[in-house]
Amino acid sequence: MRELNRDYTYSEHKESIRNLIQRVNERLKFTELLEGLGLIGQSHGRYSSYRCPFHPDGEHSDFIVWDEICGAKDFHDGIGYDPLKFLMKHNGCDFNTALNILKDKTGIDTKPSSLGTVAVRVVNMVEDLGVILFHDEEREAYVRFKHNDRCRTVKVQSRDFKLWVNKEYYDATGAALEESNISTAISNLEAKAIYDGDEHKLNVRIAEHDSAFWYDLGDGRAVRIDGRGWEIVQDPPILFKQFQHQKVQAEAAIARSEEIYQLFDFVRIRNVESQLLFIANLVTSLIPDIPHPIDVFHGVKGASKTTACKIKKELIDPSVLSSMSPPQKPVEFIQTASHHSYFFLDNLSSMPEWLNDALCRIVTGEGISKRRLYTDDSDVIYSVRRSLSLNGINLIATKPDLLDRALLFELEPIESHERRDESELWAHFNSVKPKILGALFTVLSNAKAEYPEIKLEEKPRMADFAHWGCAVARALGKQDEDFIRAYQGNIGIQNTEALEASPVAQIILALMENRNMWEGSPTELLDELMSIAEDKKIDTNTKKFPRDVNWVWRRLQEVNPNLKEVGIKVRRDDTQRGVGGRKIIIINNSINEIEINGIENTGFMTANDSTEIAGDIHN
Repeated sequence: MRELNRDYTYSEHKESIRNLIQRVNERLKFTELLEGLGLIGQSHGRYSSYRCPFHPDGEHSDFIVWDEICGAKDFHDGIGYDPLKFLMKHNGCDFNTALNILKDKTGIDTKPSSLGTVAVRVVNMVEDLGVILFHDEEREAYVRFKHNDRCRTVKVQSRDFKLWVNKEYYDATGAALEESNISTAISNLEAKAIYDGDEHKLNVRIAEHDSAFWYDLGDGRAVRIDGRGWEIVQDPPILFKQFQHQKVQAEAAIARSEEIYQLFDFVRIRNVESQLLFIANLVTSLIPDIPHPIDVFHGVKGASKTTACKIKKELIDPSVLSSMSPPQKPVEFIQTASHHSYFFLDNLSSMPEWLNDALCRIVTGEGISKRRLYTDDSDVIYSVRRSLSLNGINLIATKPDLLDRALLFELEPIESHERRDESELWAHFNSVKPKILGALFTVLSNAKAEYPEIKLEEKPRMADFAHWGCAVARALGKQDEDFIRAYQGNIGIQNTEALEASPVAQIILALMENRNMWEGSPTELLDELMSIAEDKKIDTNTKKFPRDVNWVWRRLQEVNPNLKEVGIKVRRDDTQRGVGGRKIIIINNSINEIEINGIENTGFMTANDSTEIAGDIHN
């Protein structure tokens, strides 16, 4: 029967006609068609036999029909038939006449004159084309349709789908749709998707399903990655939604894990430990539903910071929008970020506080909502967890909460003899990109196999990343300790930057330089801060400095974990009340180790340390 299916095709016809023929064949029994034409056959279970209508001198079993596949075969000349081609030959009619006869027999009638309103005709046409209507976990209506042999999954209300419907209707009828008709039809399809369609969780580029990671290639295909390897799947499950800005990813080539190091021909990270951190974050960018550290690139002009971000964008989430401009409003920023799996903010010179908070939310996956329409009381909920990068001449991430979620990379300037034209650089990159992608998938596959064996005795803040980072190190033939050492070094830099960026931290370091303990009220501490700030010429007009006594403890809490890393423990004693509020106690546990202008790195904070700090704050 497989050979029979290949005997007749309609590749010369447009997709809408092919889908219509398929629907006719699904509804029609071939044996009923023959009986309606006066042909008498014998049933043999899965097939029936007839005297061949095209060879009257033949035997009764020369023409065999299978209702299961709605096909037949003439054993005189070995020609296979479906009902349409059989009817064309038997009745001596043309293609359209035969198709109309079969549509009438099966109750499928797409002639405009018989279908009522234009909107109803559009809905029926869309369903005849074999689209899949469904909704996501937020009850947003989606459609999966095929155009030029490429599957697309978009919102029913999207411009992309409306244009496709317009085109198909014009191709089928030769008439253009008015806006009112298309709007009515789309609303009807939206209702069908929400109330009659199945629910599917949709992702952007990356997903986890059936014990594997999936990567959307953007052309209807996807890469499936598990602990045994990776493969390109031609017809993947419904896992992804697409946006117009997304580009089709290059097809990956088979490659070894170590071939991923070719990317450092384009990303100027020369330190071996920093390279390992960059690869770990690149690979884990393909893992959904875990917090991903923010790559923060800084360096002098000409250090190829933007190029480093663009290379990562091309490998993870290629798009016609290679970078995002500095955003102006929080909700619009979160909405735009939700349309990307990875994005970067280019050439930042400053960062408003709301953006700092929004970036932290994107790392942790916290939600934000907005009204759907001013005339509608329903909300649109954005809960996104994304990979991202920042770059600027100066280190743009300075607040402790953002630094805790960052990997810091200072890039060296490109020497004049090393510079390449943009066209030359990208031509070279595109030539090796399939190998780098293949190596990327191979590393992830090997890391997935190693992941269950990783045991971390101490866990830094980004614990999921640290766990996967050790697995990536093993996938590259390295040891867990290689990754931990690299990550500890980066965390030490984060801590130093957080302390140096905080005027309160700098003053506390000066206050505790030559003493083991300080105790007093918030009012007394604020006086100390003001006095030392004046002496050290530290700016107190910044938002990072407490505005009044009520802000003293809040500003201390922001840098409390960073101070603890250098041996200074700050806590509040609720049992003692002094002038200006509860007592604040500062203890210097490493008075001989602190250097105000050169803070030592003492490793990352463990889970026990975090618990202890939380207990101090509570007490």
